[in-house]
Amino acid sequence: MNLFDRIYQLHQVLSESRYPVSHQTIEQRLECSRATATRVITRMRDYFDAPIEYDREANGYRYVGGDNFQLPGLWFTEAELSALLTVQKLLDQAGPGLLEDVLAPLKGRLNEILLDKRLVGQEVTERIRILNQAARPAGDHFRTVAS
Repeated sequence: MNLFDRIYQLHQVLSESRYPVSHQTIEQRLECSRATATRVITRMRDYFDAPIEYDREANGYRYVGGDNFQLPGLWFTEAELSALLTVQKLLDQAGPGLLEDVLAPLKGRLNEILLDKRLVGQEVTERIRILNQAARPAGDHFRTVAS
């Protein structure tokens, strides 16, 4: 399990619990050592400003302020971002009329994701260039076969 998976799992553990969660329970739920659990808690506090507090009386961790804290919705690795940008570029270059009505919702959703990540702009899209080598016209029967 990688760090981001553990962060989401810890968020789920703390969000679901009504009472402070012990360090031992966190270790068991995250399937990790004490040091790794401590690192995950520290990373959440440092990088995501998670309001995690240790309650000495209850001997456990909890969110301060109830269930108001939320983690970011989408995280992408470098490879996933490259794939998203490449797919967006390919969809933009798809010929007009070629499954345009079918691909429109996908193009819109990709643009929303990339806007959310602040990756839509001339600079980013100019860096990606896809060459159409040996491209052929789709023909009349392509839409029928594809559907």
